Amino acid sequence: MSQTALTKQQKKEFAEILYCNFQLDQKVVAVKVGVSPTTMNKWANDPRLNWEKKRKRLLIGREQQLTSFYDQLDALNKFISSRGEGKNFPNSKEADAQNKLTGSIRDLELELSIADKIGAIMDFIKWIQKTSTTEKAIELTTLGDAFIRSLVK
Repeated sequence: MSQTALTKQQKKEFAEILYCNFQLDQKVVAVKVGVSPTTMNKWANDPRLNWEKKRKRLLIGREQQLTSFYDQLDALNKFISSRGEGKNFPNSKEADAQNKLTGSIRDLELELSIADKIGAIMDFIKWIQKTSTTEKAIELTTLGDAFIRSLVK
């Protein structure tokens, strides 16, 4: 289906994905989706749609989750250690929590997920937006879209 065949609602949904998930500039999204910059600006700033909030929420990624897991593990270990000599070992529930946290940390550190790949593409496209032309950003966004679609097949 070509972009010109998209309904207004489909264009809006596509714009939301590009703007919120890919963190593209409004100007790039407007061209990519086939709407005016004014329409794109209205959608992006509509408080009922909450695109800015969605955009910020998606910035929380693997690094923030890893930090949270490490903080939780550290707090648990300090709590266990605070019991004093001879009592500073975990009970079964605490040991289970330690194992789950360390497993989650290991998985996050070792796994290059689709989200990580999307994040790398997003970073690259943001860099292109700052250092190159809008046309180049649109071209590379199209290629990035195709690459991501190939990952989820």
